[in-house]
Amino acid sequence: MICRSGMLKFQIRRALQSKTLPYAILALMALVTVCFVQSCLMFWGHDRGEIPSAATQWVGNGLRSNAQLISFLVSYLLFPLTSAIFSMCLFDDKRARAAYMLAPRSSMRSYLCSGALCSFGMAFVATLFVLLISQALAFLAFPAGTSADAYYGALGQLVTSQDEFALLATQPLSSLLFGNRYLLNLAYCLYDAFYAGAMALAAYAASIYFKGNRMLLLGLPTVIFLAASAVMPQGYNFADHLLPGMNQVAPVAFMMAAPALISLVSALAVALSSSLKRDVLL
Repeated sequence: MICRSGMLKFQIRRALQSKTLPYAILALMALVTVCFVQSCLMFWGHDRGEIPSAATQWVGNGLRSNAQLISFLVSYLLFPLTSAIFSMCLFDDKRARAAYMLAPRSSMRSYLCSGALCSFGMAFVATLFVLLISQALAFLAFPAGTSADAYYGALGQLVTSQDEFALLATQPLSSLLFGNRYLLNLAYCLYDAFYAGAMALAAYAASIYFKGNRMLLLGLPTVIFLAASAVMPQGYNFADHLLPGMNQVAPVAFMMAAPALISLVSALAVALSSSLKRDVLL
């Protein structure tokens, strides 16, 4: 086996006991709570008939007016914070000169592979947990369903013209948008979690080959992600796909290809490292 169960269990225990785990979760929860308060204040004092459902008021509703913090959270902070949970485990082991003691427990390949799996898994689970908590918070202040939803798009913005409805119909997963918006939200929660896992895996792979600053290694995948998004044509912007929006034209296959490719390249980089002649544990 490439990744032995004993080493994987050991790495999972390390991940769950990581000192950065509670801090990363608390930071994300604090931002999610602020976003929830913003949503409540937006509709404070409105008539009940004007209040949209909880489906449109979760943290993924990033393009609402007065809710810019949500887009900032997803675009700039989500990936570094979730990557910090465990993707720097090898970096820390090498700095503490513990890698040479841990790798012989099974094999270097198993040691590196288990670290990669845990890096991906912890970022995936943490992201999914926080986004689902956001949806649960929305139920505290907004109804599960309301007639006001007929006038609201995916992002809680008023949609009053046929052209705007036609534009919404072209968006990825539009069948869920007009069918079950909670399933749409769940789909984006899983998609963002997959992306976060891929970015954490990329940070872990980078830590094998580079000895740079810890913060640089954590932030580098996000910087590359944002730079690539900036040069992509409108509708194919990677960052825009993290949230439901009205400016997306790329098919679902294109959306899935980016995090899948990042995961594949990063996994290959990890696998290749154990075959190189240079000592990656230095």
